[in-house]
Amino acid sequence: MKGSKEDVTSCGSRIFHTLRTIGEVSGQVPCLLRYIHRRRENFIVTCVGKSFHTYASQKLQLLTTSGSMPEDITCMAVDTYHVYTACQNQIFAWRRGFELKHVYKQGENVIYLLTYPPNLISLHADGAVVVWDITTEASMSTTLLKSNIFTPCIMMHPATYINKIVIGSEEGSFILFNMRTSRIIHHYKSFCAKILQIVQTPAVDIVAIALSDKRVILHNLRSDITLMKFNCMEEPISIAFRLDGPPILITGGLQGSITLWDLETQELVCHIEKVHLGPVSGLQCFPQEPIFVSSSPDNSIKVWIFDMPDGSFRLLNSRDGHGKPSNRVRFFGKESEAKYLLSSSSDGSFRMFHIYNETYNRCISRNKVSTQEMKMKRSFENLDSLSSRMPPITHFTTQTVAAPSHHDDIAACHIGQVGVSTWSFSNTKRGDKTLVLPKYEKLPSVNVTATCITMTACCQFVIVGYDDGTLERFNIQSGRHRKTYNTKDGRSAHFGSTGTIVSVRGVAVDQLNIAILSGASYDNLKFWDFKSGNLIGELLIPTGVDFIFHRTTDYFAGVVLDDFSIHVINLTSRNCFRRITDISSPLTDASFSPDNMWLTAATSDCLIRTWDLATTDLIDAVRLDSIVTSLDYSPTGEHLAGSFCDKTGIFVWCNKTLYDHVSLMPLPSDYEPPLFPMVSTSLLTEECEEQEIPLEYESPAQIEQDLITLSLLPESRWKNLLNLDTIKMRNRPKQPPKTYVAPFFLPSLITLDGNRGETNTKQSLALETAINNISDTEKVHESKLLNSSSGIPLTTFGKTLLHLNFDETSDANELCDKLGEMGPSQIDLEIRGLGSEADSTLLLQQFIKFAICICKSKKNFENSQAYLALFLKIHGDTLYQDERFLEDMQLLEEVLPVDVLQNKINRVLSYVSFLKSKLH
Repeated sequence: MKGSKEDVTSCGSRIFHTLRTIGEVSGQVPCLLRYIHRRRENFIVTCVGKSFHTYASQKLQLLTTSGSMPEDITCMAVDTYHVYTACQNQIFAWRRGFELKHVYKQGENVIYLLTYPPNLISLHADGAVVVWDITTEASMSTTLLKSNIFTPCIMMHPATYINKIVIGSEEGSFILFNMRTSRIIHHYKSFCAKILQIVQTPAVDIVAIALSDKRVILHNLRSDITLMKFNCMEEPISIAFRLDGPPILITGGLQGSITLWDLETQELVCHIEKVHLGPVSGLQCFPQEPIFVSSSPDNSIKVWIFDMPDGSFRLLNSRDGHGKPSNRVRFFGKESEAKYLLSSSSDGSFRMFHIYNETYNRCISRNKVSTQEMKMKRSFENLDSLSSRMPPITHFTTQTVAAPSHHDDIAACHIGQVGVSTWSFSNTKRGDKTLVLPKYEKLPSVNVTATCITMTACCQFVIVGYDDGTLERFNIQSGRHRKTYNTKDGRSAHFGSTGTIVSVRGVAVDQLNIAILSGASYDNLKFWDFKSGNLIGELLIPTGVDFIFHRTTDYFAGVVLDDFSIHVINLTSRNCFRRITDISSPLTDASFSPDNMWLTAATSDCLIRTWDLATTDLIDAVRLDSIVTSLDYSPTGEHLAGSFCDKTGIFVWCNKTLYDHVSLMPLPSDYEPPLFPMVSTSLLTEECEEQEIPLEYESPAQIEQDLITLSLLPESRWKNLLNLDTIKMRNRPKQPPKTYVAPFFLPSLITLDGNRGETNTKQSLALETAINNISDTEKVHESKLLNSSSGIPLTTFGKTLLHLNFDETSDANELCDKLGEMGPSQIDLEIRGLGSEADSTLLLQQFIKFAICICKSKKNFENSQAYLALFLKIHGDTLYQDERFLEDMQLLEEVLPVDVLQNKINRVLSYVSFLKSKLH
């Protein structure tokens, strides 16, 4: 079957459109290597869920990202021209890494792919081996090989074996199969263990076989003899051979180790553990180069080079992301620097990502914790002995510093830790300060954990809440403790009704460092004076606080309660001015838009909802296929970033309202959100039915006859009509163009007869004769276009105005639309020409009637008023002196809505000022 090659844009959300996914590098499927002759470079192809990436091997620069498949990719294969991917029972052929060329579909799910140009061979879950013609997409043959003693699971093509492939089984046996005749040529003996990998060695007739019992066997296909056996420390799931000369076998283990074997001496060269945090699923050696690449499901690819004195290898280049799903995502920087994302993960990593350029991605937590610091401070215990990483970050906050070299600009809480770590974005490393109370510094262990944190807008102070109900303030520059927020009786900031300990779950501070808001699992919301530390107010809430979210540049904060409701609190007036209660599942995160117009929240039922903050109406809702754990708006409002509970990547959506008109009418109460895909385009969708958003409002030409309706003309067409003289004066050249005198040495005109200074009299006489012989009919027609008094031709607008009957408003609106199509200079010329005609009185009266009719219709208000103002400016003296215009001018004055409109505008402005003051 032929697949669709057209991009289809998802239309599941009103506001958001998927931009891209960042932070995804590699998955379960082994990486592949392609050599591109045109670029003279090797390309690395990795699978990331439903799509695949193509990297340049020199700098691991991301070149292309493919379209999305219907499901996750199960296997891949490459040849000179295509990349083949399989999901379920479909196979897709891609050209240039993103252009879909062919689609193949048959039988059960595909478990393995093998290329043998011009054919493609697929192995299916039911044991069928299908041979495809790549160009015609036709199935040439299908052979069912599955039996009680043979379950095929892997294939390979031995070098120089024409039309033959080797097929391995889960039982440990393998066969030599002729794909042209669909016959089994030879059955090889069984190794009594599942075959995990079969790879061609640099020698002809010899293949390497990796078994599930930790053995690697080199077997001769022609003689059916086992040549060598290697016993690995881990289950070998990937095999490769050096292709630059030395006889070295490379194996990748299930626990992330890489082992080198010498084929001549049959000895172990080196064994390096924890090369990857997950299984080494793919190994590929570069042809004629001492370089190989490894991939792993830990979301990383690494390029290694053999240049060590002992024959081992070292890391040359790498590209990686979070090994586990991210738990918190926040944008960093102001509007000019709003292209970076900070993300923490449950694997203990803390990373920065660039939205557009993958080369700027960094792992901030890669620096190890020094032994000296671990001895001096006990704030971080239970460090991983192998990776020396700190415990995973649960919450972090950041602000932009004017001078990043002076102090750190990121603070973070960790699982089970009382100390708060500091980080530097500009230096991409952890700072040398740890924010911990002095009484805890010398204790071997502390049963107190920092639960929430926020940073002031000045980036000087950090407010930390703890699970014992205390609230503390630290200076991030010096790392010293500055203030403890307690009640008047000396108790902690939050406590239960019976004096029990409660955990502080959220904290917020206003933009001027005046008031602090804090909430706990079982207590009221409390307001604290930032400087003195005294309690200045409380706010009753029905249940405990789940978390608090806010922007430090705003004067309000959002409080999420345990009953799934959202309360928006004013930090200045200390009251709740908005409540959202129509949520039926726990919230995972929420964020305000930078302009404070929207509130977007993610819930555990895989929904992202957006409310209008002024009216609390639901204006957008989308359903995803996974739970969003964290989301945040960029400082410009251009992007929305989110992380998911089962995906290592970070998804970035763009705001459609910045470049397109979007209707934000409230959604009905029974609105069912559509499924929103994770990628912006799906190249495999054959049909896309756009889902109509209900209550899509289309404005009529005029809502009501009593209301003034503006035109859709740009301001440049009418705003400067009264100032055209000034504009022309300003644009006039300062000096007249220079005249040049011909040089004295130029000869006079030479005619064809060779006479100097004589003109061609024959041509002059012919020209005069042609002018005098103008027909009488043309002269009569010309006289009709010219008025007898002025000699200026009557324009199309003048003719239309002269013969128009303004009893109907539609004629006047059509004439106004014709004026709107002209430029300012042409409009000025048309209106000036009304007084230069012989019948100018009639034309001026017609224009006044035209203005009266437009004012009565109340359409095209702004441009019609500009035309009328220009008309009065030019012909005002004539209208004032001639009594014939008095009656029409009085009627025009009656219909002009100047005073009424001004009163209504003043009234609306007063209402807006009142509402704005109440909202603040």
